[in-house]
Amino acid sequence: MESYTAPDVESGQLADPGPLSASLNSVEFAYLARAVCAAAEEQGLSVPTFRSPPTAGGAGRSIRRSPGQRATVAVRYRSRPRISVAADMVEGVLQSGRSAGGKDRSGSGGGPGADFAVRDRLWMAATVALAELSQSTETTSSAPVGSQTRRAA
Repeated sequence: MESYTAPDVESGQLADPGPLSASLNSVEFAYLARAVCAAAEEQGLSVPTFRSPPTAGGAGRSIRRSPGQRATVAVRYRSRPRISVAADMVEGVLQSGRSAGGKDRSGSGGGPGADFAVRDRLWMAATVALAELSQSTETTSSAPVGSQTRRAA
């Protein structure tokens, strides 16, 4: 694992920002959503449904709550860095568990410190999933997904 110093970050001289700055495709978006949802379930959180893109024009993330149903978190993933999409997913899980009044319905309990621990676990799951996606794109062929020709039926 590489470490970066403040001057590296400020000057923009990061070793390889590619894996985190590249955008996701739909299959990778679904993989990341499953990883974040699995971590949320392990923490006892209410798990939202993920979709893309948000219906609000220009929004990076939106949350829709319907009475008696799971929340729907819509995240824009096209032309956005992977790390930004992961951040919106993690925050979407945390925010979808809260009512409009700010009460925590996610089941994390235990006060503000517990919220940080839950956030850290969700981030760990997202980071592992992004690392797995980066490794899989390095080892697979360079042919894009869906490039196969379709037969006329």
